[in-house]
Amino acid sequence: MAGPFRTIPERVYEYGYRNGRQMSHFLVDVTASGRDGLMHALAIAFRDLHGRVAHVAEAGEALVLFARPPRASGLDGRPWRLRQVDPPLGLAAAVALAWDWLARADDGPDEHDGPAERGWHVFNGQFGVVDGVWETFVAIEPTYIYIPK
Repeated sequence: MAGPFRTIPERVYEYGYRNGRQMSHFLVDVTASGRDGLMHALAIAFRDLHGRVAHVAEAGEALVLFARPPRASGLDGRPWRLRQVDPPLGLAAAVALAWDWLARADDGPDEHDGPAERGWHVFNGQFGVVDGVWETFVAIEPTYIYIPK
């Protein structure tokens, strides 16, 4: 059955299911700005079964949050700078950590010729993980929010 959008003709979820998702895998893809918005976006990821940050990794231009320590082979040579956080962080502490990281993150030059503000992109991928690393549950990257002319 076709959906209401021409560009999305048929919904297909994990494992090929056509009518739903597993609640243990919340998918997040939010681009916005401001600390309050960051808290709301991360709150969706934290509603997953994980709910605590055990490790963080700086992964190039993104900050990746881990629910549990990665297996020794879990990072497969990725150049991520991993560190443990102790005690594990809840939502409020994770928002503070991400906000501080975003303040010093290099988001590159603003290429827009009009007004813009600094923002962020909170995301994960299929099965609610980042880049196929199963111990992760969400990542944050800096971005610009372009304001239409």
